Amino acid sequence: MIYPQTGGARPPHEDMPPQIRKLYEEARGVLPASPRASAALLRVALEGLLEEVGYRQGRLADRLKKAHEDGKLSASTYKLAETLRYAGNAAAHYEPWKIDPSQEEDREMVRELFEFVNEVTEELVAKPRRLEEMARKINEKVRKKNS
Repeated sequence: MIYPQTGGARPPHEDMPPQIRKLYEEARGVLPASPRASAALLRVALEGLLEEVGYRQGRLADRLKKAHEDGKLSASTYKLAETLRYAGNAAAHYEPWKIDPSQEEDREMVRELFEFVNEVTEELVAKPRRLEEMARKINEKVRKKNS
C-alpha cells in the first residue's frame, strides 16, 4: 500500500470548505519535495478561505485587514495571517529571503503554516457555524417554553 507523503503536516480542519481542502491537501502532498510550493499554496488557501466567508474585494492584505476590522479574525490570528501572506509571497516570487528546502528550520516553519490555516478555518468557518447552531437550538427551546 502506498501512503501519501505529507511531510509531517497535519490533516485539514474537518470544517474546511471542500475547495480549500483540495488546496491544503495539494500543499501537503508537495511539502516533502517543495516547502516553497507548499507555502505558496497555503497562501492561496488563505485567500480562498476569505472568499468563502465573503471577503472577495481587493488585495489579500486588504481583505485580511477588513476581516480583522469586522471582528472575524482576532488580533493574533490577523498578525499570523500577515506572516503567512508574506511567506506565501516570498515563496511565489523572487525574494532575497526564501524558504530553503535544505533547512529543517524552514520546513518546520512551513509545517506551522499548515496548522495556522487550520486555525483560520476555525475562526472564520467552524466557530461561527457552531455558534449559529447553538443560537438556533437555544432559540428553539426558548420559543417552545414560551408557547
